Amino acid sequence: MKKSGFTLIELVLVIVLLGVLAVTALPKFVDIQDDAHNEVTRATMGAFRAGVQMLRLKWQTNGQPSSLTINGTLFNFTSEGWAEKPTDDADGCMVLWNTVLESPPNIETFSQTLAISDWSALYLTAFGVNECFFYNHHGEVWVNATTDRFSYYPEPVAGNPAGTIIGWNLD
Repeated sequence: MKKSGFTLIELVLVIVLLGVLAVTALPKFVDIQDDAHNEVTRATMGAFRAGVQMLRLKWQTNGQPSSLTINGTLFNFTSEGWAEKPTDDADGCMVLWNTVLESPPNIETFSQTLAISDWSALYLTAFGVNECFFYNHHGEVWVNATTDRFSYYPEPVAGNPAGTIIGWNLD
C-alpha cells in the first residue's frame, strides 16, 4: 500500500518559495498604496480648486460684491474675487471645504494626537499670510513630514498669486 502526500522537504521548499515571493511583492504593494493615497489627495485638491473657481464665477456674476451668502453662510471675498473663510479659524476652513465640494469627505479640526478618519483642517496666520491647510490622514495619526496635504491662499503670497492651491508631500 502506497501512501500519498507531501514529504517534509517538499513542504519546506513550498514555504520558502512563498516567503521569497512575499518578500519581493510586499514593497511593490506598499508603493502602490502610497501612490493611491497621493492620488486621492490630488483628486480632492482638484475638486476643491474647481469649487473655489466656481465661487469666484458666482462672485463675478453677482457684480463682484464684497460678500455673498452661499448655502446660508456669509462669505467674504478678496478684491480679486477669492472666497475667504467665514471665520478666521479651522472651523472657517471646514465651512469653506463643505461649501465648495459637492460631496465632501469627512473633515474635523486638526489634531496632532488623534487618528482622523478622513481629513482635518488647520488655519494658519504666519508672516501676514492667511491660509487653510487640509490634511489627508488615511485613518493614521498625523506625521508632519509625510501626511498628504494641500493649502489654499485666498490672498497673494511671495511667489503665489491669490487663489493658489498648493499640494504638499505629493510625489
